[in-house]
Amino acid sequence: MKNSILYITILLLAASCKKNKSTNLDPISQWTFNGITYKGNAKSFQLSSNFESVGNTGNYISIKFHYPFFPKKNGIYTVKKNPYDSTQCSVIAGDLSTIPTGDYTSLDSTLAVTITVSSIGKLSATFSGIVLSDLNNTKTAIASGILVEQ
Repeated sequence: MKNSILYITILLLAASCKKNKSTNLDPISQWTFNGITYKGNAKSFQLSSNFESVGNTGNYISIKFHYPFFPKKNGIYTVKKNPYDSTQCSVIAGDLSTIPTGDYTSLDSTLAVTITVSSIGKLSATFSGIVLSDLNNTKTAIASGILVEQ
């Protein structure tokens, strides 16, 4: 009987002390670039004024705000190639697994990215039909998606 109680106590202690070693969250951000849909975890980088997500295959999408205008509140940001004020952003997409990375950057447009800032400062972005061009301006691609910082 003593051994059974000791065994049960050890099992209960082991179960209660077990820590979740996985800090990776299931990706909920999703974007379509050049007709292919990707998923990833979004993160914000205030010092570089970027909000971005990288998929598990190396594909990424990034929303860049003109420094130091990183969003602190909800807003609609007009898409520009080179944002220069607090109402604009650029969208960059590509593939980290290729050399060169094959960056595509948004063109000046009247399209917009809608940013929502949670009560704890986490960003969400929605965008649709954003036209991007490669470095040589010879190819274009379309980007749409929802990025949610977890």
